[in-house]
Amino acid sequence: MKVVLVNTFIGCDSTGNLTYSIYNKLQENKIETVVAFGRQNSKMKDHVYKIGNKIDYLAHAMLTRVTDRNGLYSKHATKEFLKFLDEYKPDIIHLHNLHGYYINIVMLMEYISKKNIAVVWTLHDCWAFTGHCPYYTDIGCSKWISCCFSCPKKKEHPASYLLDRSKQNYAIKKEVFNKPQRMILTPVSDWLSTEVQKSFLGKQKIETVYNGIDLNIFRIKKSEFKSKYKIAKEKILLLGVAIHWVPSKGLEDIIQLSKVLSETKYKIVVIGLDKNQIQYVTRKAPNILALPKTDNADQLADAYNAADVFINPSQQETFGMVTAEALSCGTPAVVYNATASPELVDENTGRVVEVGDIQAFAKAIDEVLLVPDVSKNCRRRAELLFDRNQNLEKYIKIYERLVETE
Repeated sequence: MKVVLVNTFIGCDSTGNLTYSIYNKLQENKIETVVAFGRQNSKMKDHVYKIGNKIDYLAHAMLTRVTDRNGLYSKHATKEFLKFLDEYKPDIIHLHNLHGYYINIVMLMEYISKKNIAVVWTLHDCWAFTGHCPYYTDIGCSKWISCCFSCPKKKEHPASYLLDRSKQNYAIKKEVFNKPQRMILTPVSDWLSTEVQKSFLGKQKIETVYNGIDLNIFRIKKSEFKSKYKIAKEKILLLGVAIHWVPSKGLEDIIQLSKVLSETKYKIVVIGLDKNQIQYVTRKAPNILALPKTDNADQLADAYNAADVFINPSQQETFGMVTAEALSCGTPAVVYNATASPELVDENTGRVVEVGDIQAFAKAIDEVLLVPDVSKNCRRRAELLFDRNQNLEKYIKIYERLVETE
């Protein structure tokens, strides 16, 4: 079996890390694999194919800013990639994010259809079935169910500052993304699978495959985090983590939470902030310890282990990697009743509260601290649902089923 993985990144960001993990798993199973990427590769030197160059990417991005045609440029780069596929002759093409300004979706899907290549497409967000945006729940938009038009998020990623082609984009995607005859969609949560079922991709085969956690890194262990940051041992540590603290991740809600909790009893720590956000949080809520992003998994695991409760007031989680990592370290989570977050916890490992209800959030923190054996419960749930090796094996089994249908 020969597999080509396709994503914007390798080894960075959540999708790039997953792509790299899949590659390593396939290597362990002696499955010949090439990873094709569009923009950034921080891990691999061999078995890679770079789609286009920096000029291609910049041209695609700049044109999208004006025309709202993300995924419809990069024709030369895509043509060269298809030549590579002709030579390599993969049995499986495993797609991830295609909206990183690096590939032409029409050319790619028409090629896959013509060659009748089997496709696994891991959906990490909602871009594949909307006319523009990767996320829409924060504004309650449901146009994508029937047909996108007059996109209210036109100026958000992938931003267009002039034209609105959401209606045309929707029609193009509806046509070309349904072209492959042998395709299985693998959304990263049950919530996202349900959304896909309501979309124009709903007739495709859909199987949820959760993102996996490295349980050897994210495990229950002694933490030095409190002593490092001079946090009193008796204080209840509440931790929030995000790769990017965009507004929908709930930073403002954490600031509000800090105002209703006792400073003598609780200490809130937020990780993943940029320089401006650190200054903002320090000014608005000086009782919060505001820290920058870290790419060091061991440092993150140390923070999770120090925390008594993980707080995730995000309104947009197609999976919720940080919540899963916290559970893996034995830390219960309080999350909002929004998108995929509720499916990650149960009554023995966390609490779910309604969006924006800060008082209920504070009460849920105290409740979850009283759950018997909560740390063991969290670890067991992580082992059951988020074990990276088990979840990567699911992809291999899907590959094998698709190859058998040839």
